[in-house]
Amino acid sequence: MPVVLRQLSVSEVQSILEHRPLFSWQGFVHPGALPPPFVLESTLAKAFAGEATFWWLPFLIVEQAEQAVAGGCAFKGLPKNGRAEVLYGVAKSCRGRGIASAAVQEMAAIAFANGATEVLAEIEPHNVGSIGVVKKCGFARVDERRAEDGVLVEQWVLVRA
Repeated sequence: MPVVLRQLSVSEVQSILEHRPLFSWQGFVHPGALPPPFVLESTLAKAFAGEATFWWLPFLIVEQAEQAVAGGCAFKGLPKNGRAEVLYGVAKSCRGRGIASAAVQEMAAIAFANGATEVLAEIEPHNVGSIGVVKKCGFARVDERRAEDGVLVEQWVLVRA
């Protein structure tokens, strides 16, 4: 499934959070496709703190054929020791069509093109769909840990070839 990633601006993130008309997007937005408020709020906090917005501002996952927003993805901040962390989500109505896999592959390419040597995705063990996405993209399970909220997550890593 061909997708295009379109990075949001700070003002677009603010517009979405304030429920103003959806920035400059003219196409269809699938219900549940926009990044959740906690991601957008974290993005704004980092941007206003002066951090490099490239590594914080989320991307829309746009289906090329329909020009419809199918989901969102983002980096979770600056790479640490060469490792960039990604997060992603696809609207329920768009799942199972390869959209998440295409977006994760593109995010990895962007991370590697900007100096990262590894890409990390942390996934809850019961999320078999997401585990399938990272496996399809060539990630390997390297560890597990308790996230800040106490939830067990598996760590999946893709190393730059």
